[in-house]
Amino acid sequence: ILRPSMKLVKFKKGESVGLRLAGGNDVGIFVAGVLEDSPAAKEGLEEGDQILRVNNVDFANIIREEAVLFLLDLPRGEEVTILAQKKKDVYRRIVESDVGDSFYIRTHFEYEKESPYGLSFNKGEVFRVVDTLYNGKLGSWLAIRIGKNHQEV
Repeated sequence: ILRPSMKLVKFKKGESVGLRLAGGNDVGIFVAGVLEDSPAAKEGLEEGDQILRVNNVDFANIIREEAVLFLLDLPRGEEVTILAQKKKDVYRRIVESDVGDSFYIRTHFEYEKESPYGLSFNKGEVFRVVDTLYNGKLGSWLAIRIGKNHQEV
């Protein structure tokens, strides 16, 4: 049953789905932008809509990188069904506070950074990942090192 704030849109995927995403597993996946004249735009998806499901895949608790990869992996011409909910006020707060993903990882190996933007770490260190699509780049995560006293450093 759709609530008044919900929308169910269906379209065939073209070159892309035509969406830019924000948020993450900590706050939900949101539409951050819709490509003009894309099927998603024509079907009424808007910036600030929270994506709840895509083709029967639940988008609750999904990291942003996983959501983007899922949409990218949909074959061209495939029917795309998106259940979304208008949440522009929540979306604005997410953008203003720059939140999205949040989970912890423990390293199981040592790594020496290869570029000035990389991060060296030792086996057994703990990090809190706060963005799995840092600067919009797949495979680029933003993580905060957790110190010995369990504080972010």
